Amino acid sequence: MPTPSPLQRLHAAYAELDKKNPSSLSDDERWSLRYLHADLAEDARSGDRAPTRDRVTSWIRDLHDVEHFIDDHERSPRENNRRTSDEIDPVEQHLANWLRNQRRLALKSGHCAYQRDRLDLVPGYSESPLDQQWADNFDAYRAFLQAHNTVPLLSSNDAGERHLAAWAAKQRLRHRRGQLPVDRVSTLETLKIWGWGSASTR
Repeated sequence: MPTPSPLQRLHAAYAELDKKNPSSLSDDERWSLRYLHADLAEDARSGDRAPTRDRVTSWIRDLHDVEHFIDDHERSPRENNRRTSDEIDPVEQHLANWLRNQRRLALKSGHCAYQRDRLDLVPGYSESPLDQQWADNFDAYRAFLQAHNTVPLLSSNDAGERHLAAWAAKQRLRHRRGQLPVDRVSTLETLKIWGWGSASTR
């Protein structure tokens, strides 16, 4: 029998909650079951989505769109602050804004239990903006390597490339000082071009 995925295990756990007498549920549990049912409905959906004003359905749809974006682009949606309005992809901008709003809500305990558990399954998601910023920079650095097969340069005329080069230099400096967390060291060493010294390749 195939091993259940993390999402399947989550659904199974809340399916047990769904068996309880509704009168015995807390408000958080009732909201969690609403999000569970919307999530299952979105999984089972075929064809185009019907318009909705239901906040639970809208939240689940945005979450699924984020996951589809990550599957397609191998990175999280990010805000394109360095581009002009004509160059910004409105879909990616919407998803990046949605993720930012989820982090804000998390700081205010604005999610029910199912929302928190479900967000934990989104690849690369973190409630910490600094962690998310690091992940976004890593994704952008990896994408640059894949596109150009060389490292970004501080001497480049492109501001985005200079930003990535400066970010990489900062990671090496923190590593030399023993300040770079082990998980980030391991993540950086998965890059096809990376080095910890003055050389740019390994």
